[in-house]
Amino acid sequence: MTAARAVPRTREGAAWRAGWRAQRGTWLFITSILFLCLFVQRFGTPLSGGNMSLNFVGPLGLFVALLATFAGVLAFHPTRLMIFLALVMLVMLGQVHAYLGIVADNGSVDLPSMSQWLGITSFAVFVCTQRIPEDEFFALVNKFLLVIAVAGIIQFFAQFVGISIFHFSGLLPPSILAESKWHLQIPMGIGDLYKSNGFFLVEPSVTSQFLAMGIIIEILFFRRTLYLLVFGFSLVLALSGTGELVLAAFVLTVAVRLRWKGVALAAACIAFAGVLAVVVMLTVPAVADLVAARLNEFNTIGSSGFIRFVTPFWLISDVFREYPGAPFFGIGAGMSERLTLPYHYSVDTPVKIAVEYGFPVLILYLSLFLSGRRTPRQSALVPPAFVLLMLAGAYQQFGPVVYLMTLLICTVSLTEVDPGARSPAWVARVQASSRRRGAITPSR
Repeated sequence: MTAARAVPRTREGAAWRAGWRAQRGTWLFITSILFLCLFVQRFGTPLSGGNMSLNFVGPLGLFVALLATFAGVLAFHPTRLMIFLALVMLVMLGQVHAYLGIVADNGSVDLPSMSQWLGITSFAVFVCTQRIPEDEFFALVNKFLLVIAVAGIIQFFAQFVGISIFHFSGLLPPSILAESKWHLQIPMGIGDLYKSNGFFLVEPSVTSQFLAMGIIIEILFFRRTLYLLVFGFSLVLALSGTGELVLAAFVLTVAVRLRWKGVALAAACIAFAGVLAVVVMLTVPAVADLVAARLNEFNTIGSSGFIRFVTPFWLISDVFREYPGAPFFGIGAGMSERLTLPYHYSVDTPVKIAVEYGFPVLILYLSLFLSGRRTPRQSALVPPAFVLLMLAGAYQQFGPVVYLMTLLICTVSLTEVDPGARSPAWVARVQASSRRRGAITPSR
């Protein structure tokens, strides 16, 4: 009886090991990209006399993708490749137009900026040749994000014992760091405390946005209480509204996709967030004052919120009024950051692309990330990922954000797993292993 039952289990184990070996290259590629995006963000090399730096993640990520392509792990996605080639053609045409006209009195086209953007964007043309189970993929993603969340919590509370490590300058050689352009150490507004930046990430805002994606993945696939609590607590310590913006995009997506059930779930999420906010504000009154001040920034000219979310629309209006051909061809690579205007302004991803390269290029850029086959739950990640990439900051040339979002919604080829399953596949394998050792495990 025992020998007869051991045969299928042995065959099952051998089949799983053979499948893992067949997909080993895919998992190695995924792990490499996750490691680069989450733990190498701050590393780079200085350029232009030290005023600028090249982040290592951009070229290293492309190098890994090319190696994976030669190994047969990745291939070119036909539709996205055609979109990208059309995008490159329009970008080149726009730069010729800008060079012959607009930039004559305003400097020169920033070719290194354009090359960096096109190189990082080209990551979207790759797709994995083998499908992997969606639950196993997202379980791996959230394990990486859990490390960031725990590191951020430890970093924050270490301040109470006099340990404050928010940047690597002084700890590592400056020749390998690219921290100068980022706001690594931001006061929380409560005493002498600083916002958590996840220790490995470049800013509290990026930490907040990534942890928001971790919460969304957890809700969609696993709903593990410990993960949700750790992600949520670490997100609060980062104290950045852009993470909540990403979560709001997901709540709205759920409400639309699931109709009345989705509306009920969205209402529950909003109610929970409201109760949590009230508890925090009553417990720490300084937080209430800080939140009120942040909300007032949208109406205060010159404030960070006003510059970040309002002035981009002023910029588009002023540029298109001054240069009639700009909506079609743009005003040239790098020109959006060199304009002389009577106000301080900021540019996010869609505004920068529209102003520098034109609306046709922006449409192709959006299409590049929207095309391709996805599982239903993976599709639910697209709106929050788009909000993160397009509206939460000017990330179009920042490899860690572009590569991670592209990996989640474009690069991987996933096999849909029953949404009703409570445990990811690795849990089932652990239970099977326990049964083979004679352990008693409860059935689902």
